[in-house]
Amino acid sequence: MTDYLPGDNAGWGALTAMNDNVIVWNLETVPDLSGFAAANQLVGKTDDEVREALGDKFPKHIYHSVVCIGAPLRVRSPSTRSVILPGPCDL
Repeated sequence: MTDYLPGDNAGWGALTAMNDNVIVWNLETVPDLSGFAAANQLVGKTDDEVREALGDKFPKHIYHSVVCIGAPLRVRSPSTRSVILPGPCDL
């Protein structure tokens, strides 16, 4: 069985075979309240006040702190497929 991804150079209709090994990165973040406060003259305000100023929308990337990095690795051989999940790391 072959997996395919849209080809980068051939246009939207073309498909390109994937490599046997694939790693996918996933970053989990939380709002960086102290960074947002410093950039918006809110230093000294409570976390609740800063969250209110930040609003309900997804903050710009610069106002995020990474709390978790996930990187599952899919390894494929002619007879099997497996997913390797690395252990937790400290940031």
